[in-house]
Amino acid sequence: MIDVFNDSEWEFMRYYWEKKCAYSVKSIERTTPTSTSFMSLPVPPKTNHSNQNTSQSKESVMEKINSTILKTALEAIPKLTADNYTLWKNLIDNMLDIQNLRESLTSENGTLTESQDVQLRTIITSKIDSSIHPNVITHENEKKAREIWKSITDYFASTQPANRARVFNELLDLSFNHSNIQAFICQP
Repeated sequence: MIDVFNDSEWEFMRYYWEKKCAYSVKSIERTTPTSTSFMSLPVPPKTNHSNQNTSQSKESVMEKINSTILKTALEAIPKLTADNYTLWKNLIDNMLDIQNLRESLTSENGTLTESQDVQLRTIITSKIDSSIHPNVITHENEKKAREIWKSITDYFASTQPANRARVFNELLDLSFNHSNIQAFICQP
């Protein structure tokens, strides 16, 4: 008998049964042996599905997994502050990659559909601290995700004189304590 599910799909089904159905699968054994499976589940009865149905079910499982990954990625993104732009941008880029929207948002000639624009605008604005919000979101760009992104990039990563002055002023505000060099080096 050929197993139609790989180990990650079995793990997803186990999770679903335990969490969503309140069904314990700890004592159920999988009838098809695998070398890497640490949780065993029964193999579903063999049915005559076409390859199309199997690929559709695998796509459905992958959509659920991608949805879970996206949710986790969104929860991991902190609010953008004056101190965490590099981390914030890295996590936002990961989220954009999951949705295949990085090029559409960041490239000069990228385009977004209306629903993509609303979705990205909502995510980006929800991940900006209120202290940064007035510096990057204006009445002119508040309804355009690409313009908000450009404004954030210009504010934090540009080489414009205003940004250089802001960074220089932050450098001047650093205080050095001879007794705690580690704290000086790691200051945000």
